[in-house]
Amino acid sequence: MVKNVINHLTGVSKYYLPVKTIILEICGNSIEWSGTESRQWLLGVKYETNKVVFTVTDVGKGILETLYRRFTMRFFETFKSNDEVLKGAFDKKYSSTTQEVNRNKGLPAVKANFDIGTINKLIVLTNNVILHFDNNTFSKTFVKGSPRFKGTFYQWEINNDCLNKLMN
Repeated sequence: MVKNVINHLTGVSKYYLPVKTIILEICGNSIEWSGTESRQWLLGVKYETNKVVFTVTDVGKGILETLYRRFTMRFFETFKSNDEVLKGAFDKKYSSTTQEVNRNKGLPAVKANFDIGTINKLIVLTNNVILHFDNNTFSKTFVKGSPRFKGTFYQWEINNDCLNKLMN
């Protein structure tokens, strides 16, 4: 798949580890933390003109349900919306559920790739929150009683500009 993505964007069919690493980081999060019995997830790839759109979906508990938050932190979060809490997870404000050393790197790594431009148009839908990393005005917590997504859905794009940043 990585060779096909690179071929679509550059016209040269070759393996490129940084693209695989990004995909594995996001897929790994879904596999490891979704909380589903069979750890099922779905990877989608759509080839469009001058870009490739990726999606990863799992139907587990969702990110908000798997965050480790101390009691005191939960108390102060009553004044925050769930989209603010989810943003905090991507900014490494929470610990891994396991509390193991050397954990809690997956979501911050996904955001770091967006921040440096190696992926574009990152969207995350989980529980009752949708985050649009490229346009925060579209990010929101859905009102209580509205449908929620039990799981996590990621969508992002890669184009030639992203590849150039990966090569530097």
